[in-house]
Amino acid sequence: MVVKPGGKIHAMTRRNFEADLRRHFIGEVVESAESAVQASGHVFVFDTASNQ
Repeated sequence: MVVKPGGKIHAMTRRNFEADLRRHFIGEVVESAESAVQASGHVFVFDTASNQ
């Protein structure tokens, strides 16, 4: 198993178009199975137009 409870993760969505926003999730793994992870943390959105 690659991801174990207590581990830290950083996940981001893939941009399909150049103008798409970058969404990031940073958190800690609560539970994990073979193909699923339950995590708790924070979501951030990066806007390249304003660099914020």
